[in-house]
Amino acid sequence: DASSDFAAEKKTFSKYSGTDKDVLVPESVTEIVAEAFLNCHGIKSISMPDGLSVIGEKAFQDCSGLINVNIPKKVKKIQAATFLGCTSLSEISLPDGLKTIGPSAFSTCINLDEMVIPDTVTDIGENAFEACSRLTRISLPEKLTKLASGVFHNCFNLSEVLLPNDVTVISSHAFSGCQALKTIFIPDGVTEIGAGAFEDCKELVFVSLPAGDLKISKTAFAGCRNDLITLKRSHVASQNSSKDDCRMDHGILTEYQGEGGIVYLPNGTTEIDNYAFCDSKELYAVVIPEGTWRIGSAAFSNCINLECIIFPESLKVINDWAFENCASLKTIVIPSGVGYLGENAFAGCNDIQVSYF
Repeated sequence: DASSDFAAEKKTFSKYSGTDKDVLVPESVTEIVAEAFLNCHGIKSISMPDGLSVIGEKAFQDCSGLINVNIPKKVKKIQAATFLGCTSLSEISLPDGLKTIGPSAFSTCINLDEMVIPDTVTDIGENAFEACSRLTRISLPEKLTKLASGVFHNCFNLSEVLLPNDVTVISSHAFSGCQALKTIFIPDGVTEIGAGAFEDCKELVFVSLPAGDLKISKTAFAGCRNDLITLKRSHVASQNSSKDDCRMDHGILTEYQGEGGIVYLPNGTTEIDNYAFCDSKELYAVVIPEGTWRIGSAAFSNCINLECIIFPESLKVINDWAFENCASLKTIVIPSGVGYLGENAFAGCNDIQVSYF
């Protein structure tokens, strides 16, 4: 009987004493108390009942063999250090309705390469994902207003971060040591960037800063490249998720139909077709996702208010007249993999400064 391995009393589970590799928590359990599975190195997977609503602090800390786990829908908070040191954890599903991810909740989960955080999350604690060294991409929930200290510290392979519109504070060392991060777009609502927030991000080449008042610590970008470009935008604009604004055809973005502002192109985009954004006069900034390899002819022609465009490392081709008459475009960073830069690609961009990474 699987339940015989549990020191369970009624609906509360206090301590696991079994030796199973695949653990099934009894259906009667609604709460797993603090440190219940602490240092259970032999466990590879844990299945929790739908009725479970509370998981205590450090409940699975240092379960170094744990590979995958499901979190039931009734759980609203991942407590402090719940999965800290779960060095084999590579797959975890967080439920819609989750509100809080506590301090150090997933710290040193070095095999976790992807994390989908539900839009319902409003609070992520200090060092929550510290040293998740295989994490490559993170999209943060729109209701998040603060990035806590050290939240992604030493996520060495984190190369793509989408910050939500509602964020106002990027705390100390939030992204320090993220050595794969090459570009970052700071939303207009941000008013403070703390000490060492991007310290030792050694590959960071471009930072787009908001138009409004912004307090930046003197050490916010310490240890970054000497040729780091920080560009302050002149427009205050909303940040738009453009999935519904883009007409797509098998990965090719054929036409943009949105209202402009700050636009993140949909993941899965491989090409931007000829004239796709032509004459989008309210377009201020564009972030192109990794995987996009081609920008078509006159794709952004006559986008006269476009100030910032962030290219992915995957980009190979920028075709003729791609950014013709983008007169507000002052600084761009072109990936080193671009093998074809078309004729008059930046014609009419009279004050533009071009850098390469």
